[in-house]
Amino acid sequence: MSIGEGSKKIAVVGAGFSGLTIARRLQQAGFLVEVFESSDRPGGLIESHQPGVLVETAAHALLSNQEVETLFSELNLIAQPAGFVSHAKWIFRDRARRWPLKVFESFHFIIKILVAKIKNKLSPLAGESLGNWAIRNGSQSFKNYLLAPAFQGVYGAQPEELASALIVGHTFRRDLRAAKGKLKGSIAPTKGMQELIEALADDLTRQNVIIHYQAKVQLSELEKRFSAIVIATGTNSAAQLVSSHAPKFSIQLSKLPKVSLTTVTIAVTSIAGRPRGFGCLFPKAENFNSLGVLFNTDIFAGRGPSESETWIFDKKVEDASDSEVMQCIHSDRARIAAKVTKIELSEIIRWPAVLPLYGIELENLLASDLFQRKSISENIPVLDVFYDGAKLSESQYPIYLTGNYLGGIGLAKILAYNTRLAARLKTEILEVK
Repeated sequence: MSIGEGSKKIAVVGAGFSGLTIARRLQQAGFLVEVFESSDRPGGLIESHQPGVLVETAAHALLSNQEVETLFSELNLIAQPAGFVSHAKWIFRDRARRWPLKVFESFHFIIKILVAKIKNKLSPLAGESLGNWAIRNGSQSFKNYLLAPAFQGVYGAQPEELASALIVGHTFRRDLRAAKGKLKGSIAPTKGMQELIEALADDLTRQNVIIHYQAKVQLSELEKRFSAIVIATGTNSAAQLVSSHAPKFSIQLSKLPKVSLTTVTIAVTSIAGRPRGFGCLFPKAENFNSLGVLFNTDIFAGRGPSESETWIFDKKVEDASDSEVMQCIHSDRARIAAKVTKIELSEIIRWPAVLPLYGIELENLLASDLFQRKSISENIPVLDVFYDGAKLSESQYPIYLTGNYLGGIGLAKILAYNTRLAARLKTEILEVK
């Protein structure tokens, strides 16, 4: 069947990673697709530039799996795996350690985890915070020195603020586990994440997918021309767009708490005296200014002539000046490196209230009747929207949603979510006679 023959048209609003990948999956499913982007470029938060070292404004890499590796192959991109030295991951407790728990704490934690597993009580409970889940199944030290550091840099919040079902629930749903690929760990294009964005946009253009930049969108106009709409924007824009079609959902979505993140990429003359590896995380109890640091040139070599690090901050520095943020880095870096090193350059990226808080509010929204569900699972049913894809129940016109608040934070999870969402649209839109 030639393209367009028997096809139906889908509008995708937003040309970030979510919008580009859902457009690609819909085009591959047989739809005619047009993308509408409010800015003058694709990628959303993701951008790469090189003022001396490679600076990523958002995601630095994707967690490799079979689907991610296939995407790179189809786009003719070279997947650069994280280097061997990056296999070392550090957590600071008095000093940088590979394993931060003491002997007795480790023994206590292992026993509690085994008992919970034997009793089949490891699964998260509805409305349970990640902090309570960690203490129920592990211990206070497990929460403070392992779980909190591991997730605070990704979700920008402490365990008490996060919903356990949304953070660790994927582990207990086999249908949400990605098939393993040939590569392990993080991978990225050799020239940075913008290379992936540009490859996606170019591929869509070659497949006759039109991307409209600087587009002003009204759903009432799009529904006259398209069989369905997929909204692939952030939560604030999505809430505004659907306000006339799904007012209850719009109100609830606009009320979701947001997380602010600030990242600072620095070039240093030397890495002497600091640990080598993927990076170092800082538990709250250690009283660092930052959440952690990525050792960029230990992860991906050849990204610039200088050594590079990216420091991650939460809302504590939201109102701080650039010089105050740099003072925080000097202070924190002095604690993990034995030698003082000159910082050659720095670039500060601020994202105020840009990420959804993966807390109880989001869990309650996903569990509500505002989504048209395909099925209800007995195993952490709140994740059914993650699995089936989000379709608004209020709107008579078919409106679907994708984004970093629906499949998980992380590009690999968003890609997997969009594959499942495209399959749902194919069943509900394309194959309906």
